[in-house]
Amino acid sequence: MIRHDYPNLQKWLLHLYYDLSPEETRNAFAPTTHFDAIMEGYAAASKSKIVPLGPLPLMMPKP
Repeated sequence: MIRHDYPNLQKWLLHLYYDLSPEETRNAFAPTTHFDAIMEGYAAASKSKIVPLGPLPLMMPKP
């Protein structure tokens, strides 16, 4: 899991999600991240068709 196993990558993702404005990221992160759609797409692509419930929280709070 990125948030536990890759702390530097997690720090970078949090920076992209929380610190940069939508103009800086061209609306590529927080405004357009739809976790429900991501999890449903993952389930549709997998053999099990089970929609994951987490991780919870979906995005870690800003440190």
